[in-house]
Amino acid sequence: MVPASIGLPQLEHSLQFSTDFKGKNGAKRGVETGLDKIKENESTILQDNFYASLIKHRKNAWHKEDGLKDENGLQKLESLLKCYRYFKECRNAIAHRGGVADDKTVSAYDEFDKLDHENLGVNEKPRAIQPILGHPVRLELRGVVGLGDVVMRIITTLDAELARSHGAEKEFVEQWRSMHGRKHRLKADPSSMQTQVVRLVRKLGLPRPAKPLELATFLKNNRLVS
Repeated sequence: MVPASIGLPQLEHSLQFSTDFKGKNGAKRGVETGLDKIKENESTILQDNFYASLIKHRKNAWHKEDGLKDENGLQKLESLLKCYRYFKECRNAIAHRGGVADDKTVSAYDEFDKLDHENLGVNEKPRAIQPILGHPVRLELRGVVGLGDVVMRIITTLDAELARSHGAEKEFVEQWRSMHGRKHRLKADPSSMQTQVVRLVRKLGLPRPAKPLELATFLKNNRLVS
């Protein structure tokens, strides 16, 4: 349920980088800034109904085996983005400079090299070969395979965050209209209405809503049901 309508280039850029204070006049930038922006425009109805289920996905950085939200989730996400950034800079070197490492490649490796598998929340840290400034970058297959898991974890985590944004409400409404139109009339009995709302939401491929009766009010207010 990632909202295409959120449409802020600054946000899209922020979510690709770990947090630092190298912005204009020492301003904070990176993923924490992006997450703060999402929280400023949070959708109460989506937060209350879906967020807790989304962060339970085993690849979400905030996932814990006991079902609670991991207090170290942000640090884990920061580490995942540092891993991604190293491989992205290697890709940039190959795509734009004939494979030659520059300062960004070396810096990204130095940040990634400080991490271990526990920082990333994975069983094995993706393998990386230290780049040398002005020399061709080298990659190992095992590292690239590990990157795939890292990217999936980043996507799963950020998807959950974006899914509770106000912009995601428009995406939810569009998905509902595409799947259900406005043809459904909700049951009068609260228990039956709750069961009906859960069934219709699950048909969208979304988790079971935590507060289906409140969601029913949202559906009525947006003229998605009668």
